[in-house]
Amino acid sequence: MQGENLFLQKEVFPHVTIGMLLYDKHEITSLCYDSRKAGAGCAFFCLTGFNSDGHDYARAAYDKGCRVFVAERALDLPHDAAVEIVPDSRAALGDAAAEFYGHADRELTLIGVTGTKGKTSVSTFIYQALNACGAKCGFIGTTGADFCGTHQKTLNSTPERIELHRLFREMADKGCRYCVMEVSSQAEKVGRVAGLEFGIAVFTNLSPDHIGPGEHESFEDYRDCKAKLFSHCLTAVVNCDDEYGGYMAKYAPKTVTFGRRDFADFRAGNVSLSHSADHIGAEYDCSVSRYESDGSIKTETFHVTGSVPGEFSVSNSLAALAVCETLGMDRATVLSVLSKAHAPGRFEAVKTPLPASFIIDYAHNELSLETALRTLKSYSPKRLICLFGCIGGRAQLRREAMGKAAAELCDYLILTSDNPDFERPLDIIVGIERGIIKADRHPPYVRFADRADAIRYAADLAEEGDIVLLAGKGHEDYQIIEGKHVRFVEREILLDEAEKRAAGKPSFRIF
Repeated sequence: MQGENLFLQKEVFPHVTIGMLLYDKHEITSLCYDSRKAGAGCAFFCLTGFNSDGHDYARAAYDKGCRVFVAERALDLPHDAAVEIVPDSRAALGDAAAEFYGHADRELTLIGVTGTKGKTSVSTFIYQALNACGAKCGFIGTTGADFCGTHQKTLNSTPERIELHRLFREMADKGCRYCVMEVSSQAEKVGRVAGLEFGIAVFTNLSPDHIGPGEHESFEDYRDCKAKLFSHCLTAVVNCDDEYGGYMAKYAPKTVTFGRRDFADFRAGNVSLSHSADHIGAEYDCSVSRYESDGSIKTETFHVTGSVPGEFSVSNSLAALAVCETLGMDRATVLSVLSKAHAPGRFEAVKTPLPASFIIDYAHNELSLETALRTLKSYSPKRLICLFGCIGGRAQLRREAMGKAAAELCDYLILTSDNPDFERPLDIIVGIERGIIKADRHPPYVRFADRADAIRYAADLAEEGDIVLLAGKGHEDYQIIEGKHVRFVEREILLDEAEKRAAGKPSFRIF
């Protein structure tokens, strides 16, 4: 029957239990779309992607023992293979995964966070605050999946539906009541969160991004994919300072607003920046207005301290606070968490025994690097020092643009590698230098092909009052060198060198 997903009708799955499905007398004990993970008892779903077509790997899955296949066209397989033709294999996989894992999403209150910037930070703040309040919560996002003391790596900020439902089941089985997750525009575009109902959906901000081949055809497509999240949520928590806040809110049945505007439900005022050798952050007064039963408006005001630098962090903090209060969490506990919360590799301050301030951030393109540097410059450091590189093998124009932006804002530059892959780091650095030459000002700089040496140099160079930004790696714990992921945690390298230097035994010395 054209247009119907026969694979999920009761006559197709007469027996459904958590972890097992039945199709045409075949017991299905696992689902997959990667032929490398195929095996006996597995149903293989042929997904069509931007770079590959799962239909081409059906035979490989068969050779590994698969006998049940879901595809969008006929497959050339032996007669003992059961093939179900559906209009959309990806949608079928998601629906089957929901059944296979017992609709675990319905056992959790889902909190989705979307926007161009701030998704990881806001999601992490909410995750940390809910758990501190005793409300077991899981997290799914750019840095992976975390719940109940466990961490799992994920391929995407918002994984495919099969991974999502598996994670939901593991969270629910371990007692989680909530799951906060980043929801990317691509996830909505390809249906990774289809069928999910979010108790709360958060909008941080919107600016042009991810527009081009293989992503979004236009800004309008990008915007509307973001807006889809709010059509399947119960409450929208939106940034009313952003011009697209109202656009997102119109799709939700109920809205809570945050920002600096007078009408915001959670309103920030008296914002101030704080900076010392072991702390860099922002503080503000939050006013919360509520309607009383007699129709009057009651406003409470309290102070919020954040450990993430920049005025933009106020918006992220407000978003998390609005979500937690909407869920009825203890305010004092939430405020305590926000005073020290940070997302790994997102404007993360690394405390060292040295008198300078060190910040690790994921900024890896011109816009994000410029934003990070302008934010840090607003703290009036003695010197603003930036250590960064560019990826190898692609994004050639990014190198010059990043070099120019850094030169115009910094007092000293340390040029180095960042996932060079098969390209020589010094060749990449030459591209960055072209941008420095074109800048209006030309700060001194040094070059290091080895990023570890660059970090050690930065620790030796930094003086009291300096702010040093290590840009590009963020949460990543590897370098990509000649096609291989080599373990590399710059936080560990920085701390090791800082401690040695503080003890008078540096492994690297400037001569």
